[in-house]
Amino acid sequence: MLRQIQNQFGGSIKKRSGVNAIRWRLHSKPGMLELVKAVNGNIRHSTRLVQFNRICCLLNVEVILPKRLTIDESFNNA
Repeated sequence: MLRQIQNQFGGSIKKRSGVNAIRWRLHSKPGMLELVKAVNGNIRHSTRLVQFNRICCLLNVEVILPKRLTIDESFNNA
């Protein structure tokens, strides 16, 4: 999955030393703008939304708040 993300947005994938984990890093501004546009409006976790808002302010992108989910919508999208 990380390879697909890397192919679309760029960045680098490296194994973390000492732990069983992989890190994806993105440093290019065009790739970051593309990523922000792709996830804008889909972040629901309050802490992540605050972090995303900070990134959007740095990149001069307007934050789209997520639409409230209903039971009907969650079953229709499954």
